[in-house]
Amino acid sequence: MSGLHRVDVPEFEQVWAQVAAPAEDISRQASSLRRNSPLGCLLTLSMMLGLVLILGGIFLLGSVDGLIVAGAIGAGLLLLGLPALAVWRTFAKASARHTAEVVTPLFEQLTAGMSSRDGARLSASYAPDGEVPQQVLRGAGFIADASVPQEDLIAGRFGETEFLLGDLKWELSEPPVSEESREQAQEREARRERAWAREERRLSREVRRTGEERTARELRGHRMSRPGGGGSSVLGKQAAKALKPVGEGLQGMNASLGASLVFFSADFHKEFASRTYLLPRAEKPQALRRQSAEGAAELGLEPLRLEDTRITDFFHGWTSDQAEARYLLTPQLMDAISTLVQRLDSPHIAVSFTGTRMNVGVVAKTNRFSADFGSPDAEAAAREIYDDLVLFLSLTEHFDLNTRIWTKR
Repeated sequence: MSGLHRVDVPEFEQVWAQVAAPAEDISRQASSLRRNSPLGCLLTLSMMLGLVLILGGIFLLGSVDGLIVAGAIGAGLLLLGLPALAVWRTFAKASARHTAEVVTPLFEQLTAGMSSRDGARLSASYAPDGEVPQQVLRGAGFIADASVPQEDLIAGRFGETEFLLGDLKWELSEPPVSEESREQAQEREARRERAWAREERRLSREVRRTGEERTARELRGHRMSRPGGGGSSVLGKQAAKALKPVGEGLQGMNASLGASLVFFSADFHKEFASRTYLLPRAEKPQALRRQSAEGAAELGLEPLRLEDTRITDFFHGWTSDQAEARYLLTPQLMDAISTLVQRLDSPHIAVSFTGTRMNVGVVAKTNRFSADFGSPDAEAAAREIYDDLVLFLSLTEHFDLNTRIWTKR
């Protein structure tokens, strides 16, 4: 293996031989529903047409005959719901098979064969539906939403060092909203409600005064557009209720197939009481916290003073103790962090030293550790999972965390 890993592992060809048959069969199972397949194109077209009919029907509520609207929404529900349900179930079944018959045995082979050059062994378990504890995520200090959906938890020890490795679905994270922002949103909603009520009273008076059907239809349409109503008519509610299982299914599929934030946390090899953060200079997605100078000062942090431009060019550094930060960030460790940044090729990497742990977060644009059903090459997809597992499982050795020195007990 390369110098980055500093571990010995089974060769990929050896690992692939054990999972090739199920991996290729699962790939064939999912191939019929890919967008570029005839069936995939037909299903996509059906769902798009169904969505148009549903939205059009809801938009026309109160302005045309109710039976026409009901027929449009009903047809739309069938055209959208049935294909979406079929896609969801097929991919869910294929994903479950891939986890059980490809990823799990691949991980087990790596676990059995991975060791450091100094003889340390890997002992870990893999839980496809497991989660890194929220207190660990919060303790890292750079995760925006500790309740973000997760999967693929690996927990164990490499030599003497305990670690956790998880896949956070950062696109579904919901960063906390400040009290000021929440109050502003509530005030905007209240203003919309008052404006809606004034218009409702005006139209009601107009209907009573003139009795015109046109104005009556306008009033019915206005009542269905009440702020926060989400389509409060009977048909709107029925449509929303019918679409709910489909929406939940698609959301679940998106959670399992969506982009990853790979999170690694391990017991550090030195005792410390301070907090030190390396946050990416690149504009951060919602996955990672932002840190302003004012906010840092309120948390008792100050800019980290380092001379290594490889670190300062990529990261904004913050610490509660300059001397202890330099004690942690040895030249060797900064070399290791710099090498990892180059290897990962992501502008969104965060590192922290908190609660005697070292934490690393890497925001990826794609799903990691799971099946890539968009690719027909099952071997290439498995190779990518293998490379990711080797890279992240070897971080304990890469950062030399098994070297128990000085005051660490």
